[in-house]
Amino acid sequence: MKINASVVFTGFGVSGGCSFRWGLNECINEQSGFIGFDTFEGLPDAIGIFE
Repeated sequence: MKINASVVFTGFGVSGGCSFRWGLNECINEQSGFIGFDTFEGLPDAIGIFE
């Protein structure tokens, strides 16, 4: 079922993005906006040449 409505979708914690990708594929309205967010613990400590 394709969705032909103008939507703004924000996803929080999208991780692998499976559900988010489904929404992108199902929405055919070009006026729609999709923004996906995920969290992380921050940047790792400096290790070797990576500082």
